[in-house]
Amino acid sequence: MRPMAEGRKREPAEHLLGAWHTKKHSWNTKFSKALGDPNTKVGRGTLDHPGGAMAVGDGRLTLHKQSHLACHGYFWAFAIDEVAEGLFPAGITRAMSIGFGVTKIAPQNLPSKRTYAYEYPDTTLVGYGGHIIDRGQWTRVPWDPIDLRVGDVVGNLITEEGDLVVFVNGLQVLRLATSLEDDEDVGHHRRSLFPVVDLCGRISSVTLLPKSAPPNVRLTVRTKVASGRRLTDVRH
Repeated sequence: MRPMAEGRKREPAEHLLGAWHTKKHSWNTKFSKALGDPNTKVGRGTLDHPGGAMAVGDGRLTLHKQSHLACHGYFWAFAIDEVAEGLFPAGITRAMSIGFGVTKIAPQNLPSKRTYAYEYPDTTLVGYGGHIIDRGQWTRVPWDPIDLRVGDVVGNLITEEGDLVVFVNGLQVLRLATSLEDDEDVGHHRRSLFPVVDLCGRISSVTLLPKSAPPNVRLTVRTKVASGRRLTDVRH
């Protein structure tokens, strides 16, 4: 093991992802044990209140680039545990479903007084009624998480080039270019990316699957996004 450079302090969250970060979290979240691992399940404390239910991973995402894998990148996944169908029925819920993605900010450095995950800095998210939110810009996309059901497994891959890819039960449903491809130092070292989930309505509880790997399938081409669909400062 190489010695750490003199005077350099290691950030507490630079270890690999193992659970949700619980020491600093939003006010409407509750954490519990799932699959034998503590703090891997997160739910909304007050079901009828959609805000303040974000969670961030306690460590950075693993870079999967093993030779046997058909697609490479930084991957994380979660399983849908509970859906608040009575409070947020699919027909009228619209953007109040779920948001998820990654942030470049370690969880202990994120601001605590936020209501939704898209208010975090340096965060790239999908969801919220069929949008990608990247560098504060909202763009409509053709995939909406409104149809997710209990038991579904959702995977989120960030390719080495910076594309965001979403899988549902192992099938690719979305692939988008993001601002992550513009990172100046990405070619010099591995990215530090942390998973984010926002239980902002219909989906009220999920379980993190920290040991998951990307599906061993070849990625399809990027999803077409209609021109002129970029929105600014949209809120649900």
